[in-house]
Amino acid sequence: MKTARPSVLLLVALALATNAVFAAAPASVSAEPGPVGTRTGWLGNTFRGGDRNKGRWVQLDIADIFVFPDSRVVANTEWDEAGRAIGFYKDGDVIGKVDDYTALTGGPAIAADDQYIFALRMERKLNESDPMWFGVARYTLGGKPAKWPGAEGRVRNVLFLHPPRDKGGLSLTGVAARDGELFLADPASRRIKVYGTVDMAPRREFALAPESDTPFKMAFDPTGRLWVVQRSSEGAWRIRAYSARGEYANREIVDAGEPAAIAFASDGRLLVADNGPRQQVRFYAGAPQPVFKETLGVEGGVYAGPNPGLVADDRFCGLTGIGVDQQGNMYVSTNGCGPSASNNGFGAKLQKFDPAGKCLWALEGLEFLDSADVDPGEETSVFTKDSRYEVDWSRPTVEGWPHPGWAHRAWTIHRFKYPNDPRLHIRQEGARVIRTRDGRKLLSCQWDGHLSVYRFEGEIAVPAAVFARQGSKAGEWPPNNPLTSKAWMWADRNGDGDFQAEEFEAIAPGNIDVMRAFFLDDAGTVWVGEQNGTLHRFPLEPDPGRGGPLYTVRTRTTTQVPTDITNLRFTRYVAASDTMYLATYSKANPMQTWYPMAREVRRYDRWSTDRKHAWTISIPCRFSDRRGRDIQPIAMDVEGDYLFVAYDLGASDEHRFGEVAIFRTTDGSRVGSVWAGPEVGGRIGAIDFGSAVHAHRRPDGTYVILVEDDEFAKIVYYVWRPDGQAPGR
Repeated sequence: MKTARPSVLLLVALALATNAVFAAAPASVSAEPGPVGTRTGWLGNTFRGGDRNKGRWVQLDIADIFVFPDSRVVANTEWDEAGRAIGFYKDGDVIGKVDDYTALTGGPAIAADDQYIFALRMERKLNESDPMWFGVARYTLGGKPAKWPGAEGRVRNVLFLHPPRDKGGLSLTGVAARDGELFLADPASRRIKVYGTVDMAPRREFALAPESDTPFKMAFDPTGRLWVVQRSSEGAWRIRAYSARGEYANREIVDAGEPAAIAFASDGRLLVADNGPRQQVRFYAGAPQPVFKETLGVEGGVYAGPNPGLVADDRFCGLTGIGVDQQGNMYVSTNGCGPSASNNGFGAKLQKFDPAGKCLWALEGLEFLDSADVDPGEETSVFTKDSRYEVDWSRPTVEGWPHPGWAHRAWTIHRFKYPNDPRLHIRQEGARVIRTRDGRKLLSCQWDGHLSVYRFEGEIAVPAAVFARQGSKAGEWPPNNPLTSKAWMWADRNGDGDFQAEEFEAIAPGNIDVMRAFFLDDAGTVWVGEQNGTLHRFPLEPDPGRGGPLYTVRTRTTTQVPTDITNLRFTRYVAASDTMYLATYSKANPMQTWYPMAREVRRYDRWSTDRKHAWTISIPCRFSDRRGRDIQPIAMDVEGDYLFVAYDLGASDEHRFGEVAIFRTTDGSRVGSVWAGPEVGGRIGAIDFGSAVHAHRRPDGTYVILVEDDEFAKIVYYVWRPDGQAPGR
């Protein structure tokens, strides 16, 4: 097991060069950055990443796995930002990925025979500008592209069956191989299509019994029968057996819940990953008709018992894959939701269990396009949109399992009890946690179009309010919304965490133009800022007795920002001091492109009474026609005595990864920067969404600055001491 490299003192000397490049706004204040001491750590991934070619990281999702007899595991998913959509694992370690032109894309299923790996995959047909087509890719057992005459794809190892989604195409849903034949589950035709594994030429196809069922994942038993997971037009799941020629064998399993994956052990037992409410692996055995024998995992999974959400080795959450090696060890993959995760970034977990059911190791890649925030009531607890972690800030992060510096303690989504949770239906990132004066703990999550607020029942974050900039389409999420052409808010008045028509209110007569200016402040007030300068304030109502927040348009107030502001992009309000920070474009610093956060930040004191403009600073920002030259601020936070501004690819021409520029809140002067240290290989992904940075001041005066790392499926944090000394361990 490798350990993180020693802490370092990062020195910044950017101010003179920066001030020469960027025009100053009126009343801007700048200073030469001094030395900044920091230590880099991370959470959410078993490994540090850092290098796409040589680094180790667990892919950001796992949709399916195939286990080889020698205990090697190959995992597949639709997308991995750093290029491990199809990755290899063994003995609790990352051992490789397929060698493709990018390896960014995969699909929902994977299988192998004694010669090839077959991975369902979406891929651009020829050029980078082409849309994604759907098919199956062939690789050698070592992960090299296995080409054949007539193959398509960028490296000529793909058989495409369906066009892009906008042309009516669908991904294939299952794959299996045996005796020189490849079997593909095609949901569009509801048939199994058979090809030769060597020439990849079509052999035949057959319908299911009944023909109206849709096929999903498949597996061969030791006798050569093909078992197919299928779903009826009414939504009922079953597993049925067929001969290789397609004749129904009159054998089925109907009590397997919602089968997310199936696999056979060498002794003939059928393992079913049940992603329904049971959240277990079920074992079937016996001939000619397999019958249920036993389970792996607690019934109910992570939702079981008096405290739903708590994570443990035997409490599964979102099963996606199952497999068995030659010694009878079992491998289970989960992603927090299951095969229908819809790319909402819930994460990946791969576990190995011995034949007796003891967990031998677990690998995790849990965060993608997500930020994290420290619970102000318990600073060892860190929340993302769907998870709670426990972090020991005094310890350096190490690679491998177990990892004593951090632990994934809970899932905060209960998809069976609250099926309309916004996090299950729309992109929700930018987690923020507050504790109100009356003791309520609230979580907010947001994206450009929505801000959602959650109350807590134990570990579960229950939907309590949503604010949206535009109406929702009839028949789409959220249910029962009568406001299809107006900006709206919803507040859970009856405490059921679901949406009733009478709980919706219109925010405006039509849609409003909000670009990232959603914010939940420390008092529980929600701020919604329109780009035109209208700022909506929704105060938190008194606790109605059920522990949850409540908002209403009746108590909403609005105000206009100063007229020289041309675009309002971000708001950060400090309730304790009545101080407002705005990220803006102005007549002096006009907007050049939509992507960056802003070109200036302003501070206003006594915002709600006798408003006073304290300062405006120009922040490093440059837009050009060459992406590599751009310097683009993306997100900001205010904590304690400092303003933190995160950059997608650095705040200077040096383009440091993960850079966060730090400014004093007293006068806006620049302190310096922190960026990805050697502990993570000096590299993380671009910080590229509006709530990607959060900061927390600890009792000892150090600051924890958390940023996204979408490239290597984790959260990176910097432990920073303002006095410039290296933080203690």
